[in-house]
Amino acid sequence: MPMRDTWSDGLSPDEILVRAGRIGWLVHAVVVGLAALGLNALDMPQIALGLAATGIPLSLVIAAIMFRGFNLRAYFVLTGLAGIMWGALALAVAPSGLGEATLFVTLVIGGTAAAAIAIQFPRPWLVATSLAPALSGLTIAHLLPATPLGLSIAPMVLIYGLLLALLARYMREIFNANLRLTAQLSEQVNALGRAVEERDRAMAVKQRLLRHTGHDMRQALHAVKFVLHFLRDQRLSDETRELVTRGQRSLDVLGGLFQSIQDISQIQSERIEVRCEPVVLGSLLRRATSTLSGEARQREIALHVIPGTARVETDPLLLQRIVQNIAANAVKFATSRVVIGVRRRAGRFTIEILDDGPGIPCERQDEIFEEFTQLQPGTGEAPGLGLGLAIVRELSGKLGLEVSVDSRLGAGTRFSIDGWPVQGADLPANGPAATCALVYRGEPGPDLRRAARLTGEWGYRVVEIDSAAEASSVPEPDIALVAPDVDLAQALALTGGRAGRSIVLGGPVTADDSRLALHLAEGWRPAQLRSAMMSCLRAPG
Repeated sequence: MPMRDTWSDGLSPDEILVRAGRIGWLVHAVVVGLAALGLNALDMPQIALGLAATGIPLSLVIAAIMFRGFNLRAYFVLTGLAGIMWGALALAVAPSGLGEATLFVTLVIGGTAAAAIAIQFPRPWLVATSLAPALSGLTIAHLLPATPLGLSIAPMVLIYGLLLALLARYMREIFNANLRLTAQLSEQVNALGRAVEERDRAMAVKQRLLRHTGHDMRQALHAVKFVLHFLRDQRLSDETRELVTRGQRSLDVLGGLFQSIQDISQIQSERIEVRCEPVVLGSLLRRATSTLSGEARQREIALHVIPGTARVETDPLLLQRIVQNIAANAVKFATSRVVIGVRRRAGRFTIEILDDGPGIPCERQDEIFEEFTQLQPGTGEAPGLGLGLAIVRELSGKLGLEVSVDSRLGAGTRFSIDGWPVQGADLPANGPAATCALVYRGEPGPDLRRAARLTGEWGYRVVEIDSAAEASSVPEPDIALVAPDVDLAQALALTGGRAGRSIVLGGPVTADDSRLALHLAEGWRPAQLRSAMMSCLRAPG
């Protein structure tokens, strides 16, 4: 019968016998040899020689069967002979009375019988085959002297044999139960594997569908948007203009739905990579909420973004998506205002988004983060698929952030995004008075982001200003780091028109510009930037 070389889920009782027996019967041969030495020391050389000549070869033959090819019938016969050998040994020493020899043999046979359980429990009837003759001979050996001690030990031997038989039976039942559980677990693992394969195939089909149709759908949406914008500029009746406006709103909803489907699909397929970099949270909040200002005005919602200079390490695109989704919900449900800002609390930075809407019932505050879950604002059911907060939950998990909600019916809702320990990112309470403004159009470029990180590390108070903002809307900075595509005159207005207080990072230099601002070519080094900033601070006011 071929045996497996490794353990497996389908291990049979005979394989258990073989695995345990290969070592067990070699140990049995050693025990027989030690027993023979003990009997020889007790002045029983002939019995010792007979035991060694019989037991050692018998043990080695059984062990060889285990290594060379297991045969259950041969094993049954040989183990029975081993039991007879031990029973005969007990009877051989019986004429000496209940002396040291009989007690020594009792100890050896008792230990060997217990070891037989560990080897042969998968086949309990084999235990009976080997133990019955051995323990029967030992019982008779204690009865023959007819002493009170022998008469009390004999029934103990029988009880010991019965307990060993029961132990073998229970071990066998446990073994069978383990086999059944292993088989059930294997079936469940296989079923789970098949389910995962089916899910992966379905996900791959969905990804291919979205990938192949996404570009065409976006083109179609942009084309329809262009047509609707063109129509709004024409002379239309009030009724027609209202229809165009409704069409634009529906198109915006459709675009949002399509983006949500793509987002959740990418998250589930684990195609989103996290790329962390230094981020000024106040600037990110302004960018994230800029697309919501139109909807807020339309719904007459006051959207307040509290500026801040807190700096953290995170993925700006993923965090912006999180803030946008939560803020969009806040604008949708708010009654009159939404407030968004950064709070420093318990040594951590937290983004908070508050609205004065109807609130969320306690029993639904965990449910809202599930896919396809929607709440109903006062004006009717909100359009969408209920994926916005599900995307928030997935993206926040990727960034290691904790998003929590605190709400009561009739008292508004507060969403908190937490997960950034304060590690020098915020300005010290008694930090330098010098304020450095990053001036750009639309989005800060790589040079400005690099400069923002360096100036923050050097202790400057960093603020970001979109060049579309009015100079009066921001405090006058001491230094302006200007993107090359920003009108220099507009940047100078932010510093009170003072020449020499602005640094243009990259871009061409003209004769006039060189008198009004310092210029650093692309590829500038941190030492060059720091030297230029010190020159700006020393420039006459």
